[in-house]
Amino acid sequence: MPSSDPRRVGLVFETFDSYARAPGDPHDWHAEYEPEATVDALEAALVRHGHTVVRLGTPHDVLGLAGRGELPALDAALCIAEGFGSRNREAWGPVVLEMAGVPCLGSDALTLSLTLDKAWTHRTLEAAGVRVAPWRLVADPAEAATGELPADFPLFVKPRWEGTAKGIRRDSKAGDRAALAAAIERVVRDYAQPALVEAFVPGAEYTVTAVNASTSAGCA
Repeated sequence: MPSSDPRRVGLVFETFDSYARAPGDPHDWHAEYEPEATVDALEAALVRHGHTVVRLGTPHDVLGLAGRGELPALDAALCIAEGFGSRNREAWGPVVLEMAGVPCLGSDALTLSLTLDKAWTHRTLEAAGVRVAPWRLVADPAEAATGELPADFPLFVKPRWEGTAKGIRRDSKAGDRAALAAAIERVVRDYAQPALVEAFVPGAEYTVTAVNASTSAGCA
């Protein structure tokens, strides 16, 4: 049903061909980017509700438009861009949009940066009284041989600041210290960041969207 209050909405996104693979990038370096079909579907959904969609491209494209004074007039923007490299990469789009005075739908830059960093997320949840799996950060595989472990085996090893299961493989679940050291070494080498080692928690994993009715701001 078309909206009674149609808006002009910018769309910030990255497709699989937005960036070239750099030497040393892991095999799943592009896992968080989207096929063109996803962008088409988002645009079609907004248009069905009566909104006008302006494709802005990547955060780098938005930065260039804003810097040249060519960013079109927008009522809001939807950002699904992930960036690359740093633990602040998911915040690139929202930060540039904020600087340009364009409201960004969904989570803000601070939330995106905090939740991409698994260690910060764990600490924040623990401080709020939410139980999390026992964990510790490890930057040196040698610590797996003699260092203190967060829990009994099996342990699960993942990059500190990646999403969409990047860095997660069958051997991420370590059953002994040798397997743990190998998994940590792979994460540190391939993703250039510490490894988060935590107790293995069996069962299904879900992604959900929470919507704050007072602000209409969502986070996934």
